[in-house]
Amino acid sequence: MKRVLQRIFFPALLLILLLSIIALAYGISVEKKSMQPISVEKKSMQPISVEKKSMPPNIRLDPYFHAPQDREDVIVYFKEMPSSVEEFASSYGVTPIFVKDDIKMAAFETSPTRVPGVTSQKTKELIEQISKDLLVESVKVDTFMFTDKKSDIKAMPEVITPEDLDKNGTIYSHEKVIVGFWRFPPSLEDFAAKYGGRLVNLTEGDRNLLTAMFETDDMTGFINNVSKDPYIRYVEPSMVVGHVC
Repeated sequence: MKRVLQRIFFPALLLILLLSIIALAYGISVEKKSMQPISVEKKSMQPISVEKKSMPPNIRLDPYFHAPQDREDVIVYFKEMPSSVEEFASSYGVTPIFVKDDIKMAAFETSPTRVPGVTSQKTKELIEQISKDLLVESVKVDTFMFTDKKSDIKAMPEVITPEDLDKNGTIYSHEKVIVGFWRFPPSLEDFAAKYGGRLVNLTEGDRNLLTAMFETDDMTGFINNVSKDPYIRYVEPSMVVGHVC
């Protein structure tokens, strides 16, 4: 019996040992392979080719279209009007384009061309020089009043009456009037009271555009009287949405 067991056990033990050795050898081989660094092909970065397109040719404008030619100018408010506006202008190398003696105001061209929103160095220097003149109360660059060289400048105010709007069927306020000024009078409240009106809230935009809104119980009378005032540039019933009665 003992011999039989020896015949079976020893060969089986050898077989198990052999299989273990084979398995161990296989495992070591696999591990070595897995530890080998992976070769990554390096590809050089290729710059993206961008097609350069030439700028389109200049657009030819309609020959019948004429853009307004703006000039650069300054508005001067005087303490006292100079004895000669032409001599005053010549002393600063500018050209007079508008004079209104009764409110001590004049406008002078400083350059025949103007870039909207930009004040040239020349005009800045002129403003500094003119502001030091003993006759001058204040001076500022003009942004809208006289900039269009083709505009017909008239000292007489432009007047639109309720009757004018009624003929056109235009809806307007029957109590509110818009007044544009060449320059503001010393007191807008006193101005309003003088002509039977009341000043409505004055905004920063109104100040910049030299305009004001007034309420009145007699629109026709207010417009007729105000239109004779030397400070007035234009007067009309309010046609602003939100102020219509």
